[in-house]
Amino acid sequence: MMYYTPQVDWPKFILKILSILQPQGQALIILEAPQGRFHEDLCVKINPKGAHSGVLRIVLNALGIDFSSSIIKTTYVEKNREKFKEMVRMFAFDNCYIRSDYEALPESKKAQDEALLDKFVDESFDPENTVFTIQQESEHIVITNDLPHSKL
Repeated sequence: MMYYTPQVDWPKFILKILSILQPQGQALIILEAPQGRFHEDLCVKINPKGAHSGVLRIVLNALGIDFSSSIIKTTYVEKNREKFKEMVRMFAFDNCYIRSDYEALPESKKAQDEALLDKFVDESFDPENTVFTIQQESEHIVITNDLPHSKL
């Protein structure tokens, strides 16, 4: 749940993960990939500094930690607009803000984000199939504890 952790703390978070892994143990970190319609048309417009795997890649490279990754595309389909909107809100706002940052936003910014969300939801409607559809692209990043514990 790195997207609930302030990005400034990600290096410590990663080092803590590595410190509790057995030698050659692995950890899987899943974050929104910085690509695709969901990311570009919603997340970046809500908060360009939101959590995504591109930020994690920068942290891992700065720490000199090797990793492997793959992009996983998941499609969500919903007939009910309000259910779809709530699902997209959860995905987007969890990636874009930690709770305290969102709560501190002025009401005008929250209203602006809500309008972006509504626009995205409306544009996600497939009239031919009468459903709302979103494809979310996640990056699955695997790190391995190949560092001596004395370095952690």
